[in-house]
Amino acid sequence: MRFRQTGGVAGSIRGCELDTEALPADDARRLERLLRASDLHTARPVPSPDARDAARYEITVEDERGTVTWVLDDTSVPASAEPLLEVLRAHARPLPLP
Repeated sequence: MRFRQTGGVAGSIRGCELDTEALPADDARRLERLLRASDLHTARPVPSPDARDAARYEITVEDERGTVTWVLDDTSVPASAEPLLEVLRAHARPLPLP
């Protein structure tokens, strides 16, 4: 799972890559459970143009079925995805600016 957080008032870039096969088994199961419970498939697919100072999130999941990427912002994240975002934010580290 790849996570990127950009924008917000500070305009910083943070992110992480988490490989469930490399994580301890309990952590991998928790991450997979949070992803299933997140209901990201119900989120608005395009971030709101009215959310100029909102944080923007990109979550990419790769598995045997392929790759899926969700792009959201603070106005389009389902409440059910907040626990997943909390874990991803906790693992995220500053990334260099492009």
